[in-house]
Amino acid sequence: MSDVIPPRPAIAPESGRPIFAADWMSLALLYFSATAIGGRELAGHLDTFSIMFYRSVIGLVVVVSVLAVTGKFEQVRTRCLGTHFWRNLAHFTGQNLWFYAVSIITLAQLFALEFTSPIWGALLALVFLGERFTGWQVGTTIAGFIGILIVVRRGVAHVGIGEIAVLAAAIGFATNVMITKSLSRTETTLCIVFWMTLMQARMAAVMLLG
Repeated sequence: MSDVIPPRPAIAPESGRPIFAADWMSLALLYFSATAIGGRELAGHLDTFSIMFYRSVIGLVVVVSVLAVTGKFEQVRTRCLGTHFWRNLAHFTGQNLWFYAVSIITLAQLFALEFTSPIWGALLALVFLGERFTGWQVGTTIAGFIGILIVVRRGVAHVGIGEIAVLAAAIGFATNVMITKSLSRTETTLCIVFWMTLMQARMAAVMLLG
């Protein structure tokens, strides 16, 4: 593929816009909440692989439609298929565990334990991306972890398979975020989402056939 795809310049990350980023993250949290409610409703009718298959196929249709309308199909070309694969394997595994946990524990427990994902992500970025913590970041991370412990202690009488599943999902999501951050240096958002929906649709299809 190297003789076909021209080199793509690195995408400079935007900085100094925390409010803008927070707005997008708030929209993402609304989506995650809707996904949890929808996942719980579907849990009585479909297994997690079926949910992931339909989710990915519908997402792929949406992404391809956006690419067609905007005429940006050239953005899906990539030199990083292997990196995309590992990113989507981590996300696919975490998302299946998350949908499984949705069906057997309360949403309060689910979100409390899922909120450990940023902590795992920060630790992984420290180890694999060479990022450094400031004193403020260390303090907020510790405070966040203490808050999670308080919520979990009140809402979880014992650690069962559901709690273990969502903790494992949080680690999968953190790994996904870490790899996504690395990919975003050279890949556009449309490229990352296109390969996410395509690869995860195929992963879910393989699991359903099995």
